[in-house]
Amino acid sequence: MWLEKSNTQPYVLKIEKEAIRPARGQRGRMLGIEGLLTVDLIHEYQSSGRSQLEKALNEYRREADDMARELGELHFVPLALYEILGDLLDELGEFGESKTLRMKIRDQIGATDGIVHPYYIGSICNVVKSHTRLGEWIEALVLQENVLQHTANTYGARSSVATSTMNNFALTFINLGKWKEAEVLQVQVMESKKLVLGTEHPNTLTSMVNLASTLWKQGRWKEAEVLEIQVIETYKKILGQEHLTTLTGMNNLASTYCDQGRWKEAEVLKVKVMKTFKSVFGQEHPNTLTSMNNLAVTYQKQGRCNEAEELEEVVMETRKRIFGEEHPDTLASFGSLAAIFWKQGRLKEAEELELQGMETSKRVLGQEHPDTLTVTAHLALTLLGQGRWSEAEVLCAQVMETRKRVLGQEHPDTLTSMNCLASIYHKQGRWKEAEVLKVKTVEKRKRVLGQAHPDTMGSMNSLASIYRSQGRWKEAEDVELPVVEIRKRVLGKEHPDTLASMLSLASTFSKQERLKEAEELEVQVMEISKRILGPEHPDTLTCINNLALTLGSQGRWIDAEMLCMEVLQTRRRILGQEHPDTLTSIGHVALTCWNQGRWKDAEVLYLQETETSMRVLGQEHPETLISMGNLASTYKRQGRWQEAEVIDLNAMEKAKSILGREHPDTLVMMGNLASTYVGQGRLQEAKELFVKVMETSSRVLGPEHPIALGCLDNLASIYINQR
Repeated sequence: MWLEKSNTQPYVLKIEKEAIRPARGQRGRMLGIEGLLTVDLIHEYQSSGRSQLEKALNEYRREADDMARELGELHFVPLALYEILGDLLDELGEFGESKTLRMKIRDQIGATDGIVHPYYIGSICNVVKSHTRLGEWIEALVLQENVLQHTANTYGARSSVATSTMNNFALTFINLGKWKEAEVLQVQVMESKKLVLGTEHPNTLTSMVNLASTLWKQGRWKEAEVLEIQVIETYKKILGQEHLTTLTGMNNLASTYCDQGRWKEAEVLKVKVMKTFKSVFGQEHPNTLTSMNNLAVTYQKQGRCNEAEELEEVVMETRKRIFGEEHPDTLASFGSLAAIFWKQGRLKEAEELELQGMETSKRVLGQEHPDTLTVTAHLALTLLGQGRWSEAEVLCAQVMETRKRVLGQEHPDTLTSMNCLASIYHKQGRWKEAEVLKVKTVEKRKRVLGQAHPDTMGSMNSLASIYRSQGRWKEAEDVELPVVEIRKRVLGKEHPDTLASMLSLASTFSKQERLKEAEELEVQVMEISKRILGPEHPDTLTCINNLALTLGSQGRWIDAEMLCMEVLQTRRRILGQEHPDTLTSIGHVALTCWNQGRWKDAEVLYLQETETSMRVLGQEHPETLISMGNLASTYKRQGRWQEAEVIDLNAMEKAKSILGREHPDTLVMMGNLASTYVGQGRLQEAKELFVKVMETSSRVLGPEHPIALGCLDNLASIYINQR
């Protein structure tokens, strides 16, 4: 969701709704891992279900042990069977047992024949595979450095053994977030393959796919697209339209289109891939299910959450039945469906799925596995969405510290955790801590990923939001302007991320009273969004809403009301009456009524927003407390001071308890109560409360923050009245 403007009115602060949730969903990209044995039989067993996998595991274990006794443990036949056994254990999620088996084989070979044994390099590669499965990237890297040196010296730098090792080495660099180093190796592999095998050899094409994936991870989507199209056309010619490899390449290209905001093109490709998988491999084949998941993600990106949910539920239930609830693919489905629920505002349902996924992942993969950490981070953001900020902070901090220790201080996933924790601090009103952490994240991302990388741009936008919260409009603008320009240059003027950054800049213009500039930007973004995303896409609706509030700030409240009503009606129809975004829209329509002096109309709407928020989000949710403040402000305008006081006092006490005494929202609610005292003629009580708010806000937020300045104005009015 894009940045949605505040629903602001005198003495009442509406928190900005800002998207900090990372995009989720399986991409299903294919990486060709050469040098490691792949077994088609495993896919057949896999598609038949977990019981068949376990049956195959027992059969291969018996056969391998029999062959080892008969031929010797280091004969190639039992070694090949043990390798299949390791792959089957991986498919069952038994990564620890698989690693033990592979290390035993490697050590046995090393203790006897050592590096002269023809299977020695393969045994090390299999141990590397286990390290990778368990997220032990550093251990994998050390092993691969040794293998690469040995194979280059023994077989030659351009040999298939050396290039296969180099390719696997590059994949480990990718898992460590060292994409530049991976790219250098993959370019070498690709050029060697072209020279030795030719441009149309399957291994050459695999090396191109791997390089395209690395370019994609760096946000260099145009370069990735060129390579992917070239690969697909060659696959079609050599392997045919319906070959698994051709279909996987098409899916990769569709994902690249998604990242460029070209969702319609992506959808066409993904539908084609899914239909072909169903027809060639069957409805329940793992690749068919992955293609359905990928299509669901594309629907979600277009705001078509109901279609996405329907498809993802089929995928999840099928995976449960075939693989079991503890299989990694099933756990991935939990995460994908939870992400859809999150988009629909069904945060409790999302939490239940993510909690189940996290506990299962801890048990099956371990507490420090990257997948466990990812689902824990997603759960933290779901708690954040429910206003459970302290719980979210604890989880996010745990993930960050674990990633620092396991992956390193500058791994992209570690930086994502830092960014997330900074956003939680922001929500808690701990803006200085948020700023320090966000600045650190921006600097590290610039150094590790580059200034133009999408993650770097996202961090810069978030930093600008923190500056806005502190009333530092010029600093926010100075950060946002280069983001807009870079995104225009790298992604294009009509990419959703470019439009989002333009919308954020417009919000900063509004805060500086540069309303005409804000309006021009918002109209421009709205027109593009309607054309590219459609008039009912969530991002388009956010843009219309922001434009409405800008018009309202210019005193054009009738125009603003018409636009806000349009958004409200669409959100009610698409998202439902109780979706958080629908509630926000109700508040915005109420705001337009309030500013036109239609207090009764505003009261009805604010009452509806407050009661629904209490029921859906909870009585102590921060958004509920803000709705209560808005309702109280309507009572004040009607001279109903006693009713306003009851609500203001209730909201303030809950805010102190939940958010803390120095949180900006708590200070606003204290100011709201002080204004009620003024209306009742209780000027001394009002003055004491305003002084307390002013002193706290000046110390915590700075003397020039809007809250502090507003208190000064109110105090000045009281002093004048007391004369």
